[in-house]
Amino acid sequence: MEKYFTYRLLRYRYSAVLDEIFNIGLLVTIPGVESQFLFPNNLKRIKEIYPETDEKHLKYYLDTFKKLTLNFNQSNRIELFFKEDPKKYIQQLSNYLITPDDSSLYFGKIQTCLVYTPNTDKIVSQLFEEYFFPYEKPIDKRILNDEKYLQKAIRDNIKKVNGAIYRKHFQNLEPIKISNNQTHLKFDLYWPNNTTHFVQPIGFDLKKADSIDNKANRFFGKFFQLEEAAKQENAQFDAIVSRPKDRKLFKTYDSALQILEKAPCTVYEEEKLTTYVDQVITGIEEHLRDQGTARGSLFDDTIIE
Repeated sequence: MEKYFTYRLLRYRYSAVLDEIFNIGLLVTIPGVESQFLFPNNLKRIKEIYPETDEKHLKYYLDTFKKLTLNFNQSNRIELFFKEDPKKYIQQLSNYLITPDDSSLYFGKIQTCLVYTPNTDKIVSQLFEEYFFPYEKPIDKRILNDEKYLQKAIRDNIKKVNGAIYRKHFQNLEPIKISNNQTHLKFDLYWPNNTTHFVQPIGFDLKKADSIDNKANRFFGKFFQLEEAAKQENAQFDAIVSRPKDRKLFKTYDSALQILEKAPCTVYEEEKLTTYVDQVITGIEEHLRDQGTARGSLFDDTIIE
């Protein structure tokens, strides 16, 4: 008699608006073998695309699901459920791990396959490799011109051009979060002129064209979603972007710039950082002159969450 095994992928939906979905877990049930919940050890590749991802939070859930699967295996009803209906069994196990709702974690469709070898470890290993090989590949340790790099470059340039303004207005700057019911952005750098300029570094020094495209569209969506919230604060967005080092990705980078240029933000490439810093210094000096005094903090009237 032929035997079949079933499996379901655990999926992580980063954003319901963007509908970006990642496979981060695998639930496998094979006749005569205890059910297994598997997941990649390294989720850093998600953070390459979405730096705000809480990796520790995800790992906590994955570890919990693995423990719960082991607990479920100890149930006296396992063999009965599996003999009656394998799909019913994995459905009950899935519901035991996660209550179906609209959360960011959910199981995909139930897949059924023929047990093609008596070596069940091989089946599980091949499933894991098929779905999680991108996570298991060694991570390139080269230094990327990412958001942290850009923010440091901005701060260092301001300090070099005008140390007094840096010490007074940037050295101990508290982060500001702009948000609405759908999304938010946190800004570690901002400065005043006629409006408050929220500075958003965006590192496009990535390894894949899809990652650059996804990142550009993500910030495009966030800038549009937060446009009204920024207007209420009399603010605007300044996007400071870095170019990929890989020349093969230059065309994709140019497309990413075109995407951002259609969003409610002003885009500055890293090559023009010196010009932008001069604009920052001049803008702050004009603001101080307009105020007529350098009293108190420059951001006394800024709302910080």
